[in-house]
Amino acid sequence: MRSRSAAAATIFGLAAAMKCTALLWCPYFLWRRQWRAALIVPLVAVGVNFLPDLVQSPPQGGTWLSRWVSTYLVTLARPQHAPGVWGSDVVLNQSIHGAAYRWFMTRGHWGPEGWQYLARDDAISPQSLKVGVYGFGLALCLLAAWAMGRPGARTVSHTGVPQQSFEYSSVLLLMVLLSPMSSKPHFCTMLLPALCVARTAVYQGGLAQWIPLLLAIASGLLATKDIAGTKLAHLAMWAGAITWSALFLLLGCLASLQRMAASQSNLLTREETDSGEPLRSAKHRWWHVDHEEHSRT
Repeated sequence: MRSRSAAAATIFGLAAAMKCTALLWCPYFLWRRQWRAALIVPLVAVGVNFLPDLVQSPPQGGTWLSRWVSTYLVTLARPQHAPGVWGSDVVLNQSIHGAAYRWFMTRGHWGPEGWQYLARDDAISPQSLKVGVYGFGLALCLLAAWAMGRPGARTVSHTGVPQQSFEYSSVLLLMVLLSPMSSKPHFCTMLLPALCVARTAVYQGGLAQWIPLLLAIASGLLATKDIAGTKLAHLAMWAGAITWSALFLLLGCLASLQRMAASQSNLLTREETDSGEPLRSAKHRWWHVDHEEHSRT
């Protein structure tokens, strides 16, 4: 993606024009100091949404983009709106928003038709739920940024899987986890993370990869009616099985990223020791790596 960042950013901008969670690629490009790509993503996303106005304007007036903002963003920002509520059954919403709503706003029980749920009498307020959901989402983003390493730092490869692949996987997982609404089909983005974590688990064999991978597989199977049965699958969906599967894969990706960062730091230390150069501070070593990278390009 580094050599074709503009083309990639254009595609991500088109994706964001249809589902705005793809805008997460903008802060990722900023983190990797790809300034032009970070600018292209929102420009394409906004620009494409003005194209329908060339054919027909909304009956209510304004632009289609302004109608989308008033219909969705303004609604989500209202104090009485609880995260996870969307135009479908909340069980189908497997994002963090939907999972939090089911866990804190509803209670489940076994009925004649299987697992059923009702509104809780002691449910927390929508404002408290928003604080928890958005705070947890922010924590995941900060954890991902920490695992990716210093902004703009050189990337490495691990068991044949480039560091960028784990970074892209993390962004794809955060897209569906942080979205106000993510149903099962949206989680097709787990394909790349699952491939990266599985390859690392097979070639490295560490528990840090096998455990998240096996837990992700088990969670996904529990939510499959043809395997677990309709009643158990419905219970698993209420418990957020798909959400947990994505979270487990995210942990696997972040564990690999952190291991790469540690390996890179150890390699720099050994190179300096072998060359007889005095050990420099971590900040100086990172600057040296970046300087060499830019000099080669």
